[in-house]
Amino acid sequence: MTAGADWSGANAQITQKFTKQTAEQVRKMAEQAESVRVVLSGAHSAFQGHKTDLQNEVEDAAKKDVLVLSDGKIVPIGPSGQNPDAKPPTQGTIDGVKARIDKILEDAGHDNGIARRGLEKLAKDPYSFADISYKSLEDADSEQGAKDAEEAAGLMRRKDKLTGPQLAQLEELLERQHNNPAFAEKLATEMGPEGVLQFWRSVADPGQGDTPTGARSDALGRVQDQLSLTLATASHVDTPAMEEWKKNFIEAGSKQFGHPDIMAKGWGFQYASALMGKGKFDTDFLDQYGDALLKFEKEKTKGAFDPAGLWANPAGGSPVINHSGKDPMTDPMTGFLKATSHNPEFASELFDDKETAKYLLNDREYYPEDSPHNPDRSELKGRASVNALGDALFAGGSGVDPDEKGADYVTHDSGHKRVLDNALSVLGEQKDEMAPELRDDMAKLLVNHGNGINETMSIQDPGPGDERYVDHGDLAQVTKQISRDPQAHGILQDGIAQHIARDMNDIGDTSDKAQNAALTKAGTTLGFMEEARYQALETDKDDPAWTARMAYHGFGSVVGEIPVVGDVAQRGVDSLTEQWRMHKEEEINEAHSEDMESSGQTRTAKSYELFDYWNDITGRYDDNLSKEEKLEKYDDRSDHLSGVDEGQKAFRRSAGEKP
Repeated sequence: MTAGADWSGANAQITQKFTKQTAEQVRKMAEQAESVRVVLSGAHSAFQGHKTDLQNEVEDAAKKDVLVLSDGKIVPIGPSGQNPDAKPPTQGTIDGVKARIDKILEDAGHDNGIARRGLEKLAKDPYSFADISYKSLEDADSEQGAKDAEEAAGLMRRKDKLTGPQLAQLEELLERQHNNPAFAEKLATEMGPEGVLQFWRSVADPGQGDTPTGARSDALGRVQDQLSLTLATASHVDTPAMEEWKKNFIEAGSKQFGHPDIMAKGWGFQYASALMGKGKFDTDFLDQYGDALLKFEKEKTKGAFDPAGLWANPAGGSPVINHSGKDPMTDPMTGFLKATSHNPEFASELFDDKETAKYLLNDREYYPEDSPHNPDRSELKGRASVNALGDALFAGGSGVDPDEKGADYVTHDSGHKRVLDNALSVLGEQKDEMAPELRDDMAKLLVNHGNGINETMSIQDPGPGDERYVDHGDLAQVTKQISRDPQAHGILQDGIAQHIARDMNDIGDTSDKAQNAALTKAGTTLGFMEEARYQALETDKDDPAWTARMAYHGFGSVVGEIPVVGDVAQRGVDSLTEQWRMHKEEEINEAHSEDMESSGQTRTAKSYELFDYWNDITGRYDDNLSKEEKLEKYDDRSDHLSGVDEGQKAFRRSAGEKP
């Protein structure tokens, strides 16, 4: 408007210039005022959303018997007078509430930081108006994320020359912005795929006597985790630049990355996988990355697969790759499978394919990364790669991230069921060769599918290929392998006991026939598990390490964290599982003095506890009667132990033993 005015006279040029400057300042003032308004308005809306999320979480926590106090403390609510038999919330449930509340508060703090930084930038110069504007709080977030990414990239380019304060500065930037897509994309594209991998190669192991230890290693571990979270965020960004970045990042896996004057070089897949242990990576990205990784290692070994020879070079030594935890992570499958476990949807797709499941669970060799070239393979338990495999398998079959505390049950679809079927089929064929690291994971997965597993275990006359939910023979073999580890057996026993208890509480039909059938079914399941336990003890009775492995504590809390369908907090179930644990601990204290006679005594004792629980539910017999008197009355009508005996026989038939 000022430019189009008709200026004339002696002061025209001076007045016109002054007026134009004033008009421009007024324009900037209006623009800045609007920016202040949208930042404050956006912050207000965001805080309202966080407040609602917090209120909803507090209300949901109360439904799980967890109380969130006004001072921030999170405590369990004890059983009420109306439901004295209710089980208290598990520590995992409490931790889950805390984690979700912390996330809400973290998001609120992030939005508060965006608003603060945006307002500070707008008001930076007290004598003039800023030459910037924001259209929304998200606009400010993107601008700040891009700026922080440039700063982080500048630090990362220093590689191993990063000082302690600079490393801390990088950690702070990554921690503040790892969930910001604008930051993640900018950092990834600024560094480039090979730049990211070379950065980690250089700082993780600069060599020449400078291999990081102590506080430096701890700081690098935190940077490693935060960088992994950042790359996970970047993998979900759907732009042409990021699609090209992801493609080149995967291709860089087949290249080697070194450091000046150091002979040992690592493959890109090793450094990439080390930066994938945290966060939820995009499903398509994981699919493409996994295909490339498997193809590369198969081609490199030309059929004679020797992963230790490929990933842990015995000639030149292996560079340090991991600072997050104690595992060396020379095997890139470890980081990839850990990333898989954090994306249950992809995990289900991965193990849904029979050939892939067979390769990962049977054909591929997993080596002990702390001693990759030790010819002694007598004790393999503890391989980080197989532990990650177990986590991924559980995620695929359950739909739940195993690292998510207090996770809710995910309704199983046909894909989850196929993952379980494939796992049982492959591992069942292995018999005693099943990896020991998978025992606890398979126990958890069976408990997660507990209704169907209970149904299958309760089959009294299995024929070839007979199944009610899963294959009876495969289940028998895997249950035996689970039972070779007392911790894993305890998880399975306690978990299935919950489903037995629910069955009994839900009988509905009060006729003697229906109640007797429920007890027989439960006894058959008990007999199946007891025979598996006995067969496992027989397999390992000459193992000198057997007694040392029999530390049988803490599995009860693990069972409480396994998401299962419906309400298993049935009255009295704790008394049943506690009695069964007591018998188990007595056996362990005897350090495997177990023989057929003592095993039978334990089985009978457990069946009595089962009978007592059933009688408490049905109220069939007077509580004033002794256990023997109750059993005598019951046995006049039917042999209640027949279910246990038939369960044992069914297990033997399916496992190829004589009934």
